Amino acid sequence: MLWRMALEPVDFGYIRYLGIADEMARSGDWVVMRIVDRVYLHKPPLFFWLMAAPIALLGEAPGWVAHLPDLLALALSLFCVQRLGAAIYGRGEPALVGMLVFATTWETFNQVSGKRLDLLFSAFLTAAFTAFYLGATGGQQGRPRPVLLALAWFAVALATLTKGPLAILLFLLVTLTWAGWRGRLRIFASRGSLGGIALLVGLVALWPALLIGRLGFEETLRALHATDLATRKGGLLLYAQNLPVLQLPWSLFFPALAVWLWRRRPWAASDGLRLLLVWFLAIFVSLHFSEARHQRYLQPATPALSLLLLCLWYEPGGGLALLKGAAERLARWASAGCFALLALASSLAGVGLLLLDHVPFFGHALPPERWIAGPVALATGVFAAFALRSLRRAGVALHSPLPLAVLLLGVLTSVSLLAAGELRAQDPTKLARAALLPMAEGRPAALLGLDEEQHQMSRLLTRRPLLLLSSLEAAAQWARSQPEPGALLLTNDAGRRALAREPGLRIRILRDFELAQEPVELLEIRSGT
Repeated sequence: MLWRMALEPVDFGYIRYLGIADEMARSGDWVVMRIVDRVYLHKPPLFFWLMAAPIALLGEAPGWVAHLPDLLALALSLFCVQRLGAAIYGRGEPALVGMLVFATTWETFNQVSGKRLDLLFSAFLTAAFTAFYLGATGGQQGRPRPVLLALAWFAVALATLTKGPLAILLFLLVTLTWAGWRGRLRIFASRGSLGGIALLVGLVALWPALLIGRLGFEETLRALHATDLATRKGGLLLYAQNLPVLQLPWSLFFPALAVWLWRRRPWAASDGLRLLLVWFLAIFVSLHFSEARHQRYLQPATPALSLLLLCLWYEPGGGLALLKGAAERLARWASAGCFALLALASSLAGVGLLLLDHVPFFGHALPPERWIAGPVALATGVFAAFALRSLRRAGVALHSPLPLAVLLLGVLTSVSLLAAGELRAQDPTKLARAALLPMAEGRPAALLGLDEEQHQMSRLLTRRPLLLLSSLEAAAQWARSQPEPGALLLTNDAGRRALAREPGLRIRILRDFELAQEPVELLEIRSGT
């Protein structure tokens, strides 16, 4: 994944957040976020601070900076899932498997490379639930551990500074329900909780106070009223429909998990399983009551679901779980199906990558990384075939999901390697940076007819604010007012054609290239005939 992200062009995927962070670092204003000279209050600033800090140190905005918050989020999530898995199921293999199940879930893999803030928000919530559980149950003689409880509220504060007060609502909904179920509500009046709440209030109130001090109360309210906080909409059944797809391939075990939980009720003797159940159900159900809906919003429930799946194979507190009846048959079918499908797909993909030079039907050249991805995919398929054979000979369902998790890591490795090669072959950033060099050196420059993403990309590559002209008349008037040797104008084909019809202007095309994956033209424009 690191190799893939190091090669990813700046303008690949979602660039809005990187543009905001670059504006923050370049202007030196770390309080008021702006997007194309417009105040941006859709999100709190922590996600942008994590990107702006390396930009300020490097003096430029390389593409990997956009992935830095998600990489930190993945590391934190894996650490917390491992610790929580060890506390509930025991150290060693169960904790490792829980971490690998979370890491190999398809939605986690997508989120890490998505340049969005949902994975960071989920990581801080995961840290909060982990610290809260360990603080509430890990002390001697059942006494709470104040430092861990305070740390839980600190993580909630970081989540709030990432995505807003939703973090506090979700944390309270999960922890109050769990504490009420276990008769431990007094934990919220303990020394650690009260100190953590005070820390939360102080940290969360700091940025709004600075923002109001900078903009003024009326201007801040005006900007908030102009901000639509519910920009993602979806149907009522959006989450139920998308959950099986987002959690592939581990969602194949959901039927076995449902049967096992219903018949065995393992949470009766495990506080940890109670927390995982409440954690998943509270987030999954509460999201349906929000006006804003998107499948990414389910990410905070993924760690709980990944750990909950472990009760198919491991008993809470240590030991191997022995499935019976329908749950055993469903788990065996799911395991055999995963191994068979992945073995076949990996073997075919590995052979194909080694034999082919082009993608069939499209004639597209395969990247050099196929010489690494091909053997990885082929070895993954062979490993899956032998593992499936061994399990069938044993005549049991999976004693451990570890072979399946290793298999999935091989598949995801192959996908990442191929994606890295594709991105390197399609990188238009070097050409765009070279084309915009005259603008970066300070010549009078402006933009005409470009969208917001192209405007942001022009700032990212030139590292300077550029005038955005609102109309053809404004562009013509601006060009006539510029001294020799003329000014630079970045526009599209339609803008150049329209300007060519304006009297008293001389236009020369310096470069044509792609910006934010759309064709643009760099013009030298001056007065004259």
